[in-house]
Amino acid sequence: MKRIDESIFISNNNRYERIDKIDILFIEAQGSYVDIYAHDRKISFSTHLKSILDQMKDENFVQVSRKHIVNINHIQEIHNDYLTISNFNIPTSKMYKSDLLEKIPIIKTKQKVLIEKSTVLSEHLVVL
Repeated sequence: MKRIDESIFISNNNRYERIDKIDILFIEAQGSYVDIYAHDRKISFSTHLKSILDQMKDENFVQVSRKHIVNINHIQEIHNDYLTISNFNIPTSKMYKSDLLEKIPIIKTKQKVLIEKSTVLSEHLVVL
């Protein structure tokens, strides 16, 4: 059995539904509702995105846009303006990107700089 701090409980119709944090892929705000996307289900309920982030108290969850929180354990790729988790492309914004990049291990590599040498053709005037 997983430890209680590895899970959250979501209030739903006079009952509390347990979901393991590791199973959460990402969380998306939809107006006054929030959708939690997990491996096997989607849970919708009324709350604010900031409230969820504050209550979860877990460094594995990072806000990446005004409407999205992601579980960094499930990120497959990060592009300039979105990231990929499972089959979902989740938009990212510049405002939150630095927080995301600070929380994930990145191996710095040398970038290949390809410089194309331009061929300069010069005309030679030959006088006979």
